[in-house]
Amino acid sequence: MKALGTCKLLLENPRASKKYRVRFVVVEEELTPLLSRKAAEKMKLLTVNYDKFESVSGVVEGKHDILQDFPDV
Repeated sequence: MKALGTCKLLLENPRASKKYRVRFVVVEEELTPLLSRKAAEKMKLLTVNYDKFESVSGVVEGKHDILQDFPDV
């Protein structure tokens, strides 16, 4: 999917009556607008308990072709 550009829109969290400027990526397809995790956290729409997760900092290419093994990725 190719991005046509980006735009920043002013959004409001009606519960907190606080406004946020959020960057969106514009595409040609008619898709549902999505907030990034970072934007949703800043707007206090969700919280993530990072101490409960293990994270991966990178993937090392090896003998397996990930796209072939997992075509849905």
